[in-house]
Amino acid sequence: ARSLDAVDLTLRSIKEQAERDRRSTPRSEQEIITGFENYIASFPQIRGLILTDKNGIIRYTERKKSMGMDVHDRGYFTNHKDNADLGLLIGKPLKGRTTGKWFFSTSRRILDNTGEFDGITMALVTQSYFAKVYEATEIEQNISLAYTSLDGTIFATSPGFSDDRSDVAGQIVNLEITNPDNGSFTGSPFSNAAPRIISYVKVPGTSIYMVSSIPVDTALASWHDRTLYLALQVGAALL
Repeated sequence: ARSLDAVDLTLRSIKEQAERDRRSTPRSEQEIITGFENYIASFPQIRGLILTDKNGIIRYTERKKSMGMDVHDRGYFTNHKDNADLGLLIGKPLKGRTTGKWFFSTSRRILDNTGEFDGITMALVTQSYFAKVYEATEIEQNISLAYTSLDGTIFATSPGFSDDRSDVAGQIVNLEITNPDNGSFTGSPFSNAAPRIISYVKVPGTSIYMVSSIPVDTALASWHDRTLYLALQVGAALL
């Protein structure tokens, strides 16, 4: 949650500055882009930032080859344009066309000085950052973690979330959400996978869920050990 909060605070700062630029003398292109570069250097989970105009044209980004690109038909743009205020919008995970690496978008709506829609600011968030954080927890606690949407679409996971330890970003996990805030169940996250005990909790202020997973055999290992110990003790007493 803190990692995503940092992204949202970045977007809020860019949004507020962009809206101030609409009301007064705007900053230069280089000032804006330098600000983007500073944000990216400060937050390893952010791999890119953009600022569009009301027509969906990218006006500012640290990636010069993307300047002037038209994104008016992209979901992250049209959703903000067609709705009053969605707050922080999180897009589905995508694989970069040039890098082959997974990322997902986070975006906010920008308003002009009359309160009308005037574009969006968006941050591209790297999947690998979260995967590394989750892997540390998995190694320490033997619990696999994932970041998913309500329908189970995976944004990022620790390596052990899948039985075959493959990259499953973008796939859909069998997530039985019966309570919108949190819950748990026993089932197979993927078809033909071994059953696991799965728990989930909605990340505050977002539309996504933190999901923990542990194989049933692993979860019950200590119980099995205690049961065997007691059986041996009883057996010895009867001899």
